[in-house]
Amino acid sequence: MITLNIISKVLKKNIKINKIYKSIKKILFILFINLSIYTIILLLMFALLQLKHSKVSTEAMTMNKDTEIYSIKAKKINQQINEISKIQNDFIPWSTFFNNFTNSVNSKITITNISVNKKDKLITIKGSAKTRTDLISFKNTIKEISYLEEIDLPMKNLLIKENINFNIETKFINYEFK
Repeated sequence: MITLNIISKVLKKNIKINKIYKSIKKILFILFINLSIYTIILLLMFALLQLKHSKVSTEAMTMNKDTEIYSIKAKKINQQINEISKIQNDFIPWSTFFNNFTNSVNSKITITNISVNKKDKLITIKGSAKTRTDLISFKNTIKEISYLEEIDLPMKNLLIKENINFNIETKFINYEFK
């Protein structure tokens, strides 16, 4: 077989350039389609990320509000615990004192009033005794109580023989009643 070359060199060159242009056009078209698809995918991913970000932000704000509420509750609880601790530190076991004190009172002594001044550690006992001897015995019994000192029984109470209304003042050494 014989090949005839009747096409001119310029035309051959133009055909060759046209083929190159068509190839480049196809490549550019494929590249454009690929870039368009990647751009669409990236835009969808960006929109999805923004949606996730807004959800996470909302959850974080909710958690911050919850944390703030828990923090306020914790502060209130701590404040209550501190108040309770303060009350416990100031607690004096008065029931122990009164139990020990009433055990030291004999049947011939009647107590009508016991006043306690915690600040000055002062206790005032008012009552009546049948006889002076009973009153002196009661005073001596109070002297034996380890957490009391400075028993003050006015002399006028000792001048009366019977049916004596007395007023004894004494001080606490400490509030550790045993």
